[in-house]
Amino acid sequence: MDAVDGEVQQGSRRPVLVWVISISYSVVPLIAAVGLVVMHAGLLPRGVVADPYFDSAGVTDLILGLSLIVTQVVGSILLWRLRRHALHLFVLASVLSILSFWWQLLIRDWVTAVRRIYPSMTTPSVVSLALGPFILLAVSFYIWRLTRTGVLK
Repeated sequence: MDAVDGEVQQGSRRPVLVWVISISYSVVPLIAAVGLVVMHAGLLPRGVVADPYFDSAGVTDLILGLSLIVTQVVGSILLWRLRRHALHLFVLASVLSILSFWWQLLIRDWVTAVRRIYPSMTTPSVVSLALGPFILLAVSFYIWRLTRTGVLK
């Protein structure tokens, strides 16, 4: 394996980063999905301040959120299986993440909602929301390099 691909685990042809990315992008989106279901179902108290934001979520929020979760989970499975179609799904996830970022920031006024719910977390929340698309783009670039070097079939 090329240095581009990362270290290879003993007895495996998968680079270590493939393991890390695959596990991260299959587990974290599912945890986020469970959290959103719990919040929207009212199983976890949201508080009077958070209710308007969650109650105003519409079809676009649902479509963006579910699409992002599905593309990340399926993409991570394909990456773990060393399939080149993982690249298409991670690029799509990057685009969806960028769309979701701007949707939340401009249309849903997410910053105001965070400011009301968790005043001290406004800046870290915006930074973490903005980092998601950049991380997905970096992962997509890594997968593209794996495809170019023949690691993904």
